[in-house]
Amino acid sequence: MAFISTIPQETDQISNSQSQLLNNNAALATTLLGVNTAGLLCSDQSSDPLTGANQIALYSRVAKNPVLGTDVLTLRNNTNGSIVEFSGGVNASPGWSRLPSGALLKWQTVTILASTGTSSSTPFTWQTGTTFPAFSNPPWSVMLQGITTTNWIATMGVNSLTATTMNINAYAPAGFLAGTVYVFAIGPG
Repeated sequence: MAFISTIPQETDQISNSQSQLLNNNAALATTLLGVNTAGLLCSDQSSDPLTGANQIALYSRVAKNPVLGTDVLTLRNNTNGSIVEFSGGVNASPGWSRLPSGALLKWQTVTILASTGTSSSTPFTWQTGTTFPAFSNPPWSVMLQGITTTNWIATMGVNSLTATTMNINAYAPAGFLAGTVYVFAIGPG
């Protein structure tokens, strides 16, 4: 079945053009988009598609950023604008992902050690390396979440925040032993 670009016409009656419209949908789904029961299938593009003033492109390509791996889902903004490779990431702890806006999400755990009834400051460094992109500036937001269920820290906060490090400040109430904290941040990638 071939795609018919001249339908529907303004004078067409839906009952007469319905089969043509259904055939067009099927042609788009199988040839242009690669939609099947498994989802959307994208073949790697050899070059980045051109976009106009009111267009964006969502496509697959071989990653230009080696941190992302091999094939990545890519977004190109309007008027041949910026290109964001965003489907790479690590679904583990530590882990990371990138949003289509280019913002970077990172998470990992840290063990907080504090003496009972005192405050402590635990140095923290974000995971980096060949498979972990770095923040280009300090994160916009950091969230701390305790993941142990007993003898927990009363308050936590951060200071001395940079693109790669920070201090996690904690106050340990009576009976505190040690605790694991999930650290989650979003910032410029």
